[in-house]
Amino acid sequence: MQTIGLAGEIGFGVGATEDKDLLKGWTKLEGHNNPEHKNYGNVLDNNGSVMVWIPKFYFKWTKKNKCKISSVEQDGYVLHRAFIDGGAEQIGFFIDKYECGNENGMFTSEEDLEPCSTYGNSSISHLNNNPNSNLGGLYKAAKTRGNKHFLTTLFIWNALGMLTYANNGNKLEQMKFHNNQKCGVKNIDPSRYEVAAGLAKLNDEDGIFKVFKLNSAAAELESDTEAYNKDFYDDLDLTKFIGDGGWKYTSDKTTAFKMSDDIYSKDYLKTCMGIPRTKALSDDSNERFSKAGVYRYARNELACIVGGYWSFSSYAGVFAMYLNSYRTSSYYYVGGRASVYL
Repeated sequence: MQTIGLAGEIGFGVGATEDKDLLKGWTKLEGHNNPEHKNYGNVLDNNGSVMVWIPKFYFKWTKKNKCKISSVEQDGYVLHRAFIDGGAEQIGFFIDKYECGNENGMFTSEEDLEPCSTYGNSSISHLNNNPNSNLGGLYKAAKTRGNKHFLTTLFIWNALGMLTYANNGNKLEQMKFHNNQKCGVKNIDPSRYEVAAGLAKLNDEDGIFKVFKLNSAAAELESDTEAYNKDFYDDLDLTKFIGDGGWKYTSDKTTAFKMSDDIYSKDYLKTCMGIPRTKALSDDSNERFSKAGVYRYARNELACIVGGYWSFSSYAGVFAMYLNSYRTSSYYYVGGRASVYL
């Protein structure tokens, strides 16, 4: 059985995939099956991009802000939303090991490749399928690799964040890899920002956001046209959370995220996106959550940005999120990466 491993131990947060689960043209890197190897769980997709296999896991968020991870279903645990796509439970997902750059017109995950941006000489507009040079163009950029590739969702980002948090003894700090091992996804606390799919907004008049439906498939978001089609989304009322807008840190003096084992509940959705309880918003950073927090805003045609500059004194980390950018915005320091479900 594929497992996510045990927090704090070698190989946690990644898994070896079975041969039958590899897509056509994909190959395992040497050391794929060895938890102690830098290539554990790493593969090359059919375009030569390095991706990492993350097996499904269940989580439990406690009132004392401890995140417990399990490879099997247990009482009080729930499957993370990152493992539900197209209305079906997924056994895991592949995600790019590196933020993507332009390699022969492909949106490519490769070590030491200069990341694409949405502005300037490294713009995604230079890719083979000519995406728009803006945040919304990243949806089309991911499709240079194939129909199954999609711009990584906020659910997947949060799943990686939970693994990072749990692996580090329920505390955040800057790490090069999501599991603090070379086999992991690199720089999810990046020196740059990335766009995450799955959370949108179609007006700036209220606090109603759009969250990806359980029965929607991420691979269907082929461009920013589909990504902002209301038919892919359910309403999520964040009126109280948005409040008067602006940056707030995630507090460690109360329960940061509300646990629910009901996959149809709003609390479950918000926790699996990393949206803290309104009561957990603070003006002060703290040791447990470090610099993580949310820039709250009701932006029409929102492009949700995650991550951040750890070299800054604030506003970064695996649970950091910005809700103030348009899909038509362009920045030289914002890119993205692709993911794939089987």
